[in-house]
Amino acid sequence: MKKDTEEIRTNPERNDAQYKDCLEVNQDLLTMLSMVAETSKARRSLNVESHKEMEILMNLYMIAD
Repeated sequence: MKKDTEEIRTNPERNDAQYKDCLEVNQDLLTMLSMVAETSKARRSLNVESHKEMEILMNLYMIAD
């Protein structure tokens, strides 16, 4: 563990690569969370109470596309 910490401190290339990987993962997570929030918001705004009604609406949406 100490060796890894020391290498990160003394090897800026490794540190930059790990930092960039973390940023990329964080961006992907934010994108997914945003998509989930949009989907939840859309479902709530439809105010569909039953699964069958949602299925019918999705079928109509697919036909309309």
